This record gives sequence, C-alpha cells and structure tokens, in this order.
Amino acid sequence: MQRVLDLDLDAFIYGSEDGRTRDDPRLDADVHPPWDLPKVLSFLRCNCGLSAPLPGFAVEHHGDLFFRWRDAIEEGWLEPGSR
Repeated sequence: MQRVLDLDLDAFIYGSEDGRTRDDPRLDADVHPPWDLPKVLSFLRCNCGLSAPLPGFAVEHHGDLFFRWRDAIEEGWLEPGSR
C-alpha cells in the first residue's frame, strides 16, 4: 500500500484571516510570516513521520494536483488505490 501526503503549505503560516475568498491575494507576509525551516522540518519529522526526502511535487493550485497524480500513475511511480 502506498501513502500520499497532500500537505497545504499554507498550514505553515502564523495566524489566519476568516472570511477570505479564493480570489483574495495571499496574506501579507509581514503580518502573517511563514514558519522558519527548522520548525517546518521538525513538524514533518515528528507529526508526519517523514525521515528522508521522497519523490513528489508541488503545485500552486489544488486542482492541478489531479493532473500530477494522473501523470505519476501513468509513469508508474504512484499506484492508484483500491475502490
């Protein structure tokens, strides 16, 4: 069985704003700074069980992920789950 970690990097931003829409610009980094790299790596190791680099990819928009998953399945490095 393969596992897929789909992690929204917006989780690594200090603070949040309610009532935002998809068309709003990104949060101001001066008001909502990102976590520093050691804190992100600690989270990935301790909370997600990651211990070494793995194959993967990053997308800016969630909808793009499905195309990347399809390509990974076609290339043979990701297996579709059972239905």
